[in-house]
Amino acid sequence: MLLIKISVIVFITLTFSCCIENINNEDVLIVYDEEEYMKLVGGNDNLKIKVVDTHCINGRKRAQEDLKKGNLKFYDSEFDYGFSEKQRFLSNHGVKLESFYFPDVLYNDKFEYGCYQKEMMEGVALRMGVKYIDSILIEAERSFAQKNPDSAFQRDGEDIRKKYLSN
Repeated sequence: MLLIKISVIVFITLTFSCCIENINNEDVLIVYDEEEYMKLVGGNDNLKIKVVDTHCINGRKRAQEDLKKGNLKFYDSEFDYGFSEKQRFLSNHGVKLESFYFPDVLYNDKFEYGCYQKEMMEGVALRMGVKYIDSILIEAERSFAQKNPDSAFQRDGEDIRKKYLSN
């Protein structure tokens, strides 16, 4: 029985030691994982915690490596008007459009969300230029409006079809 208790204690210690680290005798904990952070903080405001967002750090590194290889990606919501047209137009310029939702509200401000995607979009903007990307997206919007003149196409309370169908 004692062996089982010791095994359980060792298992729990090893499991949590990958996500939490005590850096000195001042009771400051380093937390690498958002889920573990939420468990620790839940109702305990007295903890001294240093966050190291390894998921974000690794995501940025991966995006930089993909940019160096020429794997260019752009992100938008697949529920946005003309997503398929944007995919088609961007792919003609060597950029893959993938669906990704950037939330308006985050669970906490200690961990970033969408680090790979943000880094990739910044890299694509630097490589191609913001105005050039905007012009591609405007052409995709125009194409969508012309192909779907009867579809509702609203943005910020304005019917975008008027902008493209009058020309």
